[in-house]
Amino acid sequence: MAAFKAAIELGAHGIELDVRTCKTGELVVFHDPTLGRMTNGRGFIKNKTLAELKELRIKTHDGMTGEQLPTLKEVIELIDDRALLNVEIKTNGLPKNGIENKVVEVLRHYGIEDKTIISSFNPLVMRRISKIDNQLLTGLLIDKSFKVRRAEILLTKFSGAKAIHLEKSLAKETFIKKVQTLGFYCIVWGVNDPAAMERLTNMGVEAIITDKPDLLKNINVSLQYA
Repeated sequence: MAAFKAAIELGAHGIELDVRTCKTGELVVFHDPTLGRMTNGRGFIKNKTLAELKELRIKTHDGMTGEQLPTLKEVIELIDDRALLNVEIKTNGLPKNGIENKVVEVLRHYGIEDKTIISSFNPLVMRRISKIDNQLLTGLLIDKSFKVRRAEILLTKFSGAKAIHLEKSLAKETFIKKVQTLGFYCIVWGVNDPAAMERLTNMGVEAIITDKPDLLKNINVSLQYA
């Protein structure tokens, strides 16, 4: 939660986060499927109740913090309409836990559907979201491990996504222009270098996702996600 607070204070336009479901069904904000790397716990998030997860504390490169694992609801209440939201749905294969419906239900509860992007590496998850509500803004994540070269646009069309989220090394100007000409938004993630931020802004990308929102303060990109 401290990182989200800091990003808002730095003036980031949006917050990017990852969600998973735990054993009791709540949406937990956490990147990894397992707890060992980033908490003082062990095991899979999906096998822990929310009460068990709340007993744990998050650790960083600097050591253990006093922070608990937050839920999606808690982060939305923290943001309090001060920033847009990018919710990445984390899955292993095709989820059977209804995570797509749960995410949409939370967004509707807080009335922030029009202030949120839902993204995933899984095109089937994106397709499910589009069927739940085709007015939601969705983005298909593409990284260097994507094996079917030149099929990104076809896969995005299949998924029903309205944006392509490109890993920074894939963000070439000719491809970005092609994506935008076809009516998709182009969002680039993993951008932590000021020169790259400036270059992508000049290319006209719709948003940049960064771990260093302080570097984006003086760059006039449409949207900045931290």
